[in-house]
Amino acid sequence: MVHKASAIWKDGWLGHSETFIRDQMNALEDWDFLKLGFDRGDNPLVEPDYAPYKRDVFSKGIRVIAGTSIFEGQYLKRIRESGVSAIHAHFLSGGMHAVQLAKKSDLPLITTLHNPRFTPKKGQFPSTGKMIYARRFQQLLEIGDRFLAVSNHVADSAVNAGIPSNRIEVLHIGTHIVPLHESSNPQGIIFVGRLIQQKGVSDLLEAVSILPAPLRQVPVTIIGDGPLRQALQEKAHDLRVNARFLGWVSSAEIPQRLADAQVFCGPSKASSAGMREGFGMVFLEAALQQLPCVAYASGGVRDAVSDGENGILVAEGDIRALSGAIAHLLQDSGMRGEMGKRGRERVQSSFDIQTQSKRLEEIYINR
Repeated sequence: MVHKASAIWKDGWLGHSETFIRDQMNALEDWDFLKLGFDRGDNPLVEPDYAPYKRDVFSKGIRVIAGTSIFEGQYLKRIRESGVSAIHAHFLSGGMHAVQLAKKSDLPLITTLHNPRFTPKKGQFPSTGKMIYARRFQQLLEIGDRFLAVSNHVADSAVNAGIPSNRIEVLHIGTHIVPLHESSNPQGIIFVGRLIQQKGVSDLLEAVSILPAPLRQVPVTIIGDGPLRQALQEKAHDLRVNARFLGWVSSAEIPQRLADAQVFCGPSKASSAGMREGFGMVFLEAALQQLPCVAYASGGVRDAVSDGENGILVAEGDIRALSGAIAHLLQDSGMRGEMGKRGRERVQSSFDIQTQSKRLEEIYINR
């Protein structure tokens, strides 16, 4: 039997919100993975095989300048010994950091682009760091073999950043097709995600506050946490929105929470820096529980939610239209049922992680 092995590069291993990377590896049951990176996080979701940097400020500064060069011999030794046939890096920064290892090991480099950011965050680097970033990006353009965009929005952003379109392929990571959970009395609206400006929870609260009077006290369940939690709780109180903030709940609990609602609303929008959602896995999770989705037609959300099929998309920032879409679905059980059914079917046919991972396997083999 042919040994199937690939190196996986992730700068930091592996945040608890990055289950999609773990699930993608697990779906390729016949493959062995050499897990490389700069450092391991606190209680990582997946342990790396080699990630030698510490997580202190000094080490982070060193790795910005040195990249993989300080530990290059150890990285290359492990790559040779493992017999991997490709290096698969996650995120643009991962591709830029793995590029020298791919070059010196003479292996193809595949980079999954999870978001549409192709320039450093404001204040992320001093001027020297920006020059290093630009040089590594240019090296990735020269050496990178394939770029896998998680949505059409990310693919378009990659082309605009200068990545040749003939090296870009849209590959949705996909999700597990979990069972449909039952609920005896589904009620209200639900949101799941980080409580940051880009996720649009403030817009959701405003939209609920202007619903028609009979709907205005509909229960709103907010699952997630983040720096805006306190401010959002205060806003919900001031607007007299019947909202419950549950914080994070276990991933095993999410499907039932979704099934207990009538509508999922995730009005992601541009961040203060102009960045939009790369995709939005939570919309697939909602659809699997036959929950219709309401969102802004923004970024990669347009891949996850098909307007009129499994949800309603409205213009970004149009809170009145957002409110109208929520009201329409709350008042029309027939539409909710039809959209919910089509949503689950759509995920099964287009976003099954087993199918998507088979496509990734073909890319590993054929490059």
